[in-house]
Amino acid sequence: MTGTIAYPGRDDVTEPACLEVWAGSRTGPVVVDVVGALKYHGIRGIAWPLAELVAVAWRSAAAAGIGSEALVPIPLHRRRQRQRGYNQAALLAELVGRVSGLPVRAELLDRTRATEQQAKIEDRDQRLTNLAGAFVAGDPESGMQTTGVLLVDDLVTSGATAGAAAAALVRKGWRVDGILACALAAAPSVDTGNCRS
Repeated sequence: MTGTIAYPGRDDVTEPACLEVWAGSRTGPVVVDVVGALKYHGIRGIAWPLAELVAVAWRSAAAAGIGSEALVPIPLHRRRQRQRGYNQAALLAELVGRVSGLPVRAELLDRTRATEQQAKIEDRDQRLTNLAGAFVAGDPESGMQTTGVLLVDDLVTSGATAGAAAAALVRKGWRVDGILACALAAAPSVDTGNCRS
């Protein structure tokens, strides 16, 4: 399934740009529970079935003509990653990288500020405020043929995390072709009609 979210691209752009989301499933109680088992309870054995959902999303993106050069997982703050022992988005990206042949470039994006867990915040505006300035991206490298990347995350609910991460990459000159996820929420805030065309 696909959807779009609005996100602020460059600082000099006032209207939101669109970020395409490809997901292997719609968010539901079972998917949320399985992702939670990976994310909060360290059950890594379920990473492969979840990665297959992300691979389905990648195949949809590829069929739509998206020719990105790398996968960039949404990073956790260092403290949260130490608590969990790993970043579930990076684990999913590594597995999808094996299927897609795309390199995983986790070093291109850093979460420099600890934020409250997005899953605990229901209001979209509060989610956006929570993530303001949380991500920093690296500069594009001359060795890359293009600057096109796909973000990878587990769930896309309001799109605030993906949008903030994409905005950090865009400000550094990367082309963000979209985001791949296990599941996409059916919330109206995700499928927005106010994107700049």
